Amino acid sequence: MTETERIASTWILKTPRLDLTPAGLTDAAAVQGFFERNREFHAPWDPVRGDAFYTLEAVTAMLAKQMEQGIQRSAYYWYLHPLGEPLVTGFVGLTNIVYGPFLSAFLGYKLDGGYTSCGYMTEALHAVVGFAFNHCALHRVEANVMPRNLASVRVLEKLGFKNEGYSEAYLRIAGKWEGHFHYALLNPEV
Repeated sequence: MTETERIASTWILKTPRLDLTPAGLTDAAAVQGFFERNREFHAPWDPVRGDAFYTLEAVTAMLAKQMEQGIQRSAYYWYLHPLGEPLVTGFVGLTNIVYGPFLSAFLGYKLDGGYTSCGYMTEALHAVVGFAFNHCALHRVEANVMPRNLASVRVLEKLGFKNEGYSEAYLRIAGKWEGHFHYALLNPEV
């Protein structure tokens, strides 16, 4: 086991139905398959992506960069698998981690179109928020979501995130500027 794999193994998370594998231990071909399989499904929620994004070379480089960010403690990424299966069915990123007096991070996530409305993302986010609060000792986890993404709004609210307001023209999604609700969850222990 390499030092990178040893470090990444400390970030493995499990839920009753999912293995959450850190970027440094995730098979690039499985991640590429996830993105390619869901290219059309995710298009309304993603920035415009060229064909180069979906290549194995690009995915391999992305995973290496994500692992490096984990080592630097600036971001962590997990890829979701049904327990014991190699298939990637989603991912969660805890990004833009700021320490010091802010102790905050952003949460981003995607799920395979064939696995929606089954509670998988709720399980995964619950585990990642636990990591953020317990392992990273963060005070605040934030997530931004387009108001029309009702499934994502429901997941955040189910986990106790509070809507703190609306940011107009917040992110360029699918080729146009989209407003987003800003949600946050506070760590009651910090």
